[in-house]
Amino acid sequence: HYFIQSNLRGIMTRSPADENTKLTSDIAQTPPQDEEEMEEVDMEDAIERAGCGMGTLLYSAGAVLFFCLEGAEVVMLTVVAPMLRCEWNLSSFPYAVLLMSTLLSMMISSGATSTFGDRFGRKPISVISGLGVSVGGVLSAFAKTYWQFLLLRIIIGFFMGMGTGPAVALSGEVAPKKLRAAALAVLPIPWGLGVSIGAGIAYAVIDPYGWQGLILAISLVFSPCVIFFCIVRESPRYDYHYRQDVKSAEETVNRLIKLNGNGIPEIRLSRGEVVDSDQEIIDCKMVWNTLKQTDNVKNAVIILSLSFFAVFNYYLYAYITPRFLNEGYCTGETVSVKESCTYDKDVLFDLAVVSLAGPIGSILSLVFQHYFGRRKVFIGYATGASLVSLTLYFCVNYTYLFAFLVVMRSTLDGTCMGHNILMPEYMPTVIRSFMISMVAVFARLGGVIASFTSEYIYQDHPRLAIAIIQAFAVVCIGCLVMLKKETMGANLQ
Repeated sequence: HYFIQSNLRGIMTRSPADENTKLTSDIAQTPPQDEEEMEEVDMEDAIERAGCGMGTLLYSAGAVLFFCLEGAEVVMLTVVAPMLRCEWNLSSFPYAVLLMSTLLSMMISSGATSTFGDRFGRKPISVISGLGVSVGGVLSAFAKTYWQFLLLRIIIGFFMGMGTGPAVALSGEVAPKKLRAAALAVLPIPWGLGVSIGAGIAYAVIDPYGWQGLILAISLVFSPCVIFFCIVRESPRYDYHYRQDVKSAEETVNRLIKLNGNGIPEIRLSRGEVVDSDQEIIDCKMVWNTLKQTDNVKNAVIILSLSFFAVFNYYLYAYITPRFLNEGYCTGETVSVKESCTYDKDVLFDLAVVSLAGPIGSILSLVFQHYFGRRKVFIGYATGASLVSLTLYFCVNYTYLFAFLVVMRSTLDGTCMGHNILMPEYMPTVIRSFMISMVAVFARLGGVIASFTSEYIYQDHPRLAIAIIQAFAVVCIGCLVMLKKETMGANLQ
């Protein structure tokens, strides 16, 4: 366009009296041909053409850090809670309430704010949530009493629960179908990585700076998630389907194309493919009708059940692991929970190493899924968790215990990936953010119950905790077996 236009101007300058001047002048003023004939595509095709690259990574970065922070919170409470118990002289009940406070708040928030991402947009809710979690974390490091600390943990849980669905939707909706599952599957890996990083920070910080330094360090390390949420634009799918702002969605897709560096020309979105839906009303009736129309009622129930039992296992394991390492479970040299105010640095180091098995197991799960599909891999991981839990009954020394915890962590992480991948792949765009939030509600309900009961289960019946993990792993296998259809993402891969 610029080459032709500049040459036409040159012709006009050199030959002002030429009889073709008017003709060339008209041609020079004609709008660029590539703009007139730019191909129109629908939203799904536009995302497919944009592909993956730096733009997709920018959208995922905020959600990744957000999930890392959530994972680090588990380790933080595991390490800090015994110290607070001694410092504030807490009995078993307020101690158990402290352990479950953040998760309980996250669960309630996930349900109460489940439509916020669909009503107000993925980006603004993600930004507000990231700010709330970061500021709340910094303030909780300066809490002086049990009630101050508990209130701040509840506030942090509220913002975490509110931001999970929109953050996942924001990152997943800019990925093409073939790689959307992989993009969403990456998010649970940072959750496990956050646990490892949190344990590493605890190992480095807890001695010189105490529990206040640990909380402050974890909050500051993962606070840049807010920056990434602010940098990216709103999800183009949201603009297109909910706000019906085709121009904004078109600009976002073209920016995504440039950032991904695929070398394809800019596109125009079809004006005739916008979904005409009442975007202001996203209630249970609308969700139920959508599930029925897409034949996803059974899938939704199964995946919600899977999320409860898988995450219950995960949190029960997370809270008993440092106690197993610290209190000589296999050797019988147990230390009273009330007498153990802090964890030895060697135990924190071992905890960080054990935690690394989680993201490694999740990465291997992605590799296996490429060859064997989603269901078979998740069934294999759940079966592994059930079988490995049996071996703890024959535990004889610390080395055996350490190996058991490493393998168990890997299998539990792989099982927990199931609901995080399956729900977004099965659900249509219109209710995807809502159903992701519902998965978070059921998952955190399992985490809340596990967090509260872990104090009583471990203190009185340590072996009962292992039996529960084994039984619930079997339930997870049953849920996965009932999902008879493979997801579209797996079939495309």
